[in-house]
Amino acid sequence: MSSKVEMWKSRKLNKSALVEWWDSMAGSAAGCGAPLEDDNFTMSLIRKERMIKSGGMALDIGCGSGRYCIAIADMGTAVTGIDISPKMIEAARKCAGNREDASFHVEDWQSLDLADKGWHKAFDLVLANITPAILDSSTFVKMIDASRNWCLMVKLINRKTSPLDELIALIGAPNFHAGTDEAIEYAFSILWSKGFRPFFCV
Repeated sequence: MSSKVEMWKSRKLNKSALVEWWDSMAGSAAGCGAPLEDDNFTMSLIRKERMIKSGGMALDIGCGSGRYCIAIADMGTAVTGIDISPKMIEAARKCAGNREDASFHVEDWQSLDLADKGWHKAFDLVLANITPAILDSSTFVKMIDASRNWCLMVKLINRKTSPLDELIALIGAPNFHAGTDEAIEYAFSILWSKGFRPFFCV
């Protein structure tokens, strides 16, 4: 496992620029409609594999405006959503309203200490849905360590959008999907070496 852990290293990210970028996206991402199982890959997979149960606990890493948290809470599971963007968390809290089964916190997953939070093996499901928060082996292993049952990481792979990549380079925006294909390979190797039985869905 050590070689894969060493190969999957963090990309250098300017965290203040990262927060500013996601804060700027909060307005357009602030729709409160929860994704429906019928037309959403992530939610349909959670239901199909019975990843959560009533009375359970879930963690959404990089929760954005909280849409998935609300959808999971609607299935009877208490959800904690975290995001590096204060404005995303503000939008998530607004969408959740007064419900007590979804809580939202500004946190940087890369520097978060599970022991300090009391989150080691604390969640039945840990979700990382198309988020750059899982950016290297240490953030991935931390995701595993937070779960006592299921982890679900959803990433875009084999993405070929050269015009978008050129635009990202032109405006200096973070390219969150760079190296995603390699990340999937490393993630599977780490899981197998730990004795887990990961599966891949498309």
